[in-house]
Amino acid sequence: HISTGAFFAFVASSVWMARTHLAGVARKALRGDRSVDDSREMLSYRVSFIGALAGVVLMVGWLAAAGMSVLFAFLFIFLVFVFLYGLTKIVAQSGIITLKPPSMASNQLVSLAGSDNIGEENIVHMSLHYTHHSGLRAFPFSAGFHGLKLAERIQKNIRPMFWLIMITLLGGFLAATALMLRMGYTHGIAYVNEWFFQDTPQFPFDTAAEHITHPEGVFLSGISFRVAGLVLMLFLTFMHYRFLWWPLHPIGLAAASTTRVLIPWFSIFLGFLFKSMIVFFGGPKAYNNYKPLFFGLILGTYAAAGAWLLVAVFSGHVIGHTFSI
Repeated sequence: HISTGAFFAFVASSVWMARTHLAGVARKALRGDRSVDDSREMLSYRVSFIGALAGVVLMVGWLAAAGMSVLFAFLFIFLVFVFLYGLTKIVAQSGIITLKPPSMASNQLVSLAGSDNIGEENIVHMSLHYTHHSGLRAFPFSAGFHGLKLAERIQKNIRPMFWLIMITLLGGFLAATALMLRMGYTHGIAYVNEWFFQDTPQFPFDTAAEHITHPEGVFLSGISFRVAGLVLMLFLTFMHYRFLWWPLHPIGLAAASTTRVLIPWFSIFLGFLFKSMIVFFGGPKAYNNYKPLFFGLILGTYAAAGAWLLVAVFSGHVIGHTFSI
């Protein structure tokens, strides 16, 4: 709850600091302000605004048609995008390869409003959408962000990137679906991966059943911890941006309690330690000189895993364990 409150404060402070830019985006999208240049963006601000508005209306309408109340459908979609925005910002700013949020939209609605006040239909429909808003470590936003940053360095016109991303998402969806069906009919999908195909599919329905059979009111202690995390995060953010000597980065409070940080924390610490030593003893020049070495370590890890995966594909025998992020 503390990390979730910090996460909300991180998103709110990020939007506040970008208020001038967002005001320009709004003027360009709504009034066509010529002083705002969006020629180097992947989509024009007007197209982005119309697409975002149409997407929200479509998703809220879809959930409402399925049986959710319009209010809870909108709050659910809003919180999903809050978590997606925060995750993208943290990954882009910190360099963490992947991340999961400290909580998720449905849990926050149940905690803030109480399962007794939400209603059975809303609880069931939020559970049916667990696949879209719970396992977010493979969310596409941060991948798209990094792709855009690379494209900006290669060429000035990044408009084609939108269609490349769309084609990639469609191709990945079709390939994954085909492979899933093949594995299911060949080996039995329940035996391919116990976590993904036995434990996880039951979790949303078990959770919904628990909330319906044992309804509870507003979780007041959780709200108090969230408020504490929010206040502490605002303090850390203020100190980070106002005082150069302040050593603690606010991202830690929002991300450190998640499994994607708790598991590789020692690797993250080693990266911090080596960087600090190189900068302290060699200065910025040594830091730039050593960058290719550490990039090579990352690339080598993925190249090795990819090589053994290809060996397994062509030989028909799995050699070792192919790691997943």
